[in-house]
Amino acid sequence: METVLTFDVETTGLNPAQDQIIELCVQIGFGEKVEVETWRFLPDVAVSPQATAVHGIRKEDLLQCPKFAECESQIRSYFDRADALIGYNLEFDMGFIQAEFQRCSNVPSPLASKLLLDPYLLWRKMEPRNLSEAHKRFAGGEFDGAHSATEDVAATARVMQGMLTSFSLEEKSWKDVAELCGLKRNNWIGPSHHFQWKGKTPVFGFGKHRNKAIVEVIKEEGSDYLDWLARSDFPEHVKQIAKNAPAREDTDLSQWLEQTFGGPS
Repeated sequence: METVLTFDVETTGLNPAQDQIIELCVQIGFGEKVEVETWRFLPDVAVSPQATAVHGIRKEDLLQCPKFAECESQIRSYFDRADALIGYNLEFDMGFIQAEFQRCSNVPSPLASKLLLDPYLLWRKMEPRNLSEAHKRFAGGEFDGAHSATEDVAATARVMQGMLTSFSLEEKSWKDVAELCGLKRNNWIGPSHHFQWKGKTPVFGFGKHRNKAIVEVIKEEGSDYLDWLARSDFPEHVKQIAKNAPAREDTDLSQWLEQTFGGPS
């Protein structure tokens, strides 16, 4: 019988290249007879306030904990035993556990050959989240004219009304509902999420450099990535930033972005 390992991580931030795991739990098997192990680790980097707001862990809470590398062989043994890995929104956890293994040793990661199972993706597959399915659940019944703009708008409005009722949100303000949706624009630079303010630092809001400072990427890799953005099919303000950023120092770039698009709120 195949061995399944379910795992979850809590981290110092969102970028596996620079952030680190501070808590890891693994479970072998299902049901009552399971094997569970949980570790906490002292990171080499700060725990971001945004991360602490999610999991409640501060770096001061970890001062007596070992480094990840001190437990790496024990952790690796659990993953070596597993044929399949399970995690909710698994891509996030996989990115971090692989980064930690790579930092610890040159031994190949034990994750490459595993089956990957994500309940979140399975849920989306088995119960699609498209407008037609949402209308069935929250507005009742099918609706005609799917992919007609007029019908889609009417159906979307009915779905929103149904969700407000189903989730007991009728008394909430639209600002509260918008925060629940998670689409916060107050830190966007321009009209899309591609570049964002992180405090007073302009960072990438997407892709392989997500949450990294623009000037940091330029110092590390030159302007190749930004040159590609400027040539590719992105919104015009994204191309404008990509064209201008390489020639500007940190302070100058921030000032130009504030003058052109507005500063962090």
